Amino acid sequence: MIPMTARCPHCSGVQPLDASICPHCGAEAKTQDRLLDALTYWDGTAAASRLYPSLIALLIVVVAGGAAAWLHVPALFWTGAVIALLYRLFMIKI
Repeated sequence: MIPMTARCPHCSGVQPLDASICPHCGAEAKTQDRLLDALTYWDGTAAASRLYPSLIALLIVVVAGGAAAWLHVPALFWTGAVIALLYRLFMIKI
């Protein structure tokens, strides 16, 4: 059986057909593989920075709920929920 190989367009090295990155030069071997391109150049820090205001608002609600349960004052939970909502709305504008 003949092994299925291809030549890298960058360095002309021989590689398996199912390889997406050339083992010789490290260049991308499959140029039509758009999903691989999208994952290769994705910036995870931008998505994480948009997540922080939501996590802070959730933390405000959790702390207010814990305080309301500990002190047996349900109004504290609703006050915390309103503060978290206002905080999140303010952070969307920025």
